[in-house]
Amino acid sequence: FGPRNVGQSLQYLSKTKGMTDLGDRVVQDLTDTEDNPIKALQSTVYGFALVIPQVGRSCGWPWHIIKLSVHSYFLLLLNWVIQFSMVALLSLDSSVWTPISGQMSLCNYFVDKALQQEGPAGTVLHEPSRLHDFEMWQTRQFVRESLVALFPDKSGEIEDQIDAGEFAGQSHFCRRLCCFIFMSAMTAELFNSMNMARFLLTLPSGSGNWVEMNSQVNAPDYKVGSMPTRWKVINMIAIVIPRIVMWWLVSQHGV
Repeated sequence: FGPRNVGQSLQYLSKTKGMTDLGDRVVQDLTDTEDNPIKALQSTVYGFALVIPQVGRSCGWPWHIIKLSVHSYFLLLLNWVIQFSMVALLSLDSSVWTPISGQMSLCNYFVDKALQQEGPAGTVLHEPSRLHDFEMWQTRQFVRESLVALFPDKSGEIEDQIDAGEFAGQSHFCRRLCCFIFMSAMTAELFNSMNMARFLLTLPSGSGNWVEMNSQVNAPDYKVGSMPTRWKVINMIAIVIPRIVMWWLVSQHGV
């Protein structure tokens, strides 16, 4: 997201005919059901919330654009509530439920299959067939311990005949590959956030219009004008900073 994207979106808004009043004309552009220009701004809720208030400010805040601006910020707020709620649940699972269930971090268990390494259960990881995911390993441990509790006189025989295996990373190459693919996708989101921050910082501060009436063709001309400092601060606080925080949280819990 940057000046080119905003410029293309605003240029797309100028494809209408008819009214002379700038505010009414912009409202017609934004509410056209057959050729709705808002589609050009709906690729992300962030661009929608950034551009619409500036268009409304430039044409004197018509009532319909005020409602549209409020709607854009409502969608932005709903977006943050949903995303941060999901991240909070992920954090709860990784920091509370996983430790309570006894699941330990994979760390470097069984990184080198040639070494005689011990797993979490204290046995030597001498063959890949003894490796299981945590749920399977926990179930096998439970079954063996239950049998020992039922037949304590045969505990030695049960432990010799029933091998619960070990919990460890079965393929560290696959693990690193998945982390690389995940972070590759996350890097694109980081670049988008940085581009939006750069766009706001390099945009001239002022009350320049983003839409003006072209008297020659009797149609609004849309452009990327200057932005008041207060709107830059609002956009940084409401859009850019939460995007970067969300990127950091998702990256941390995802890896």
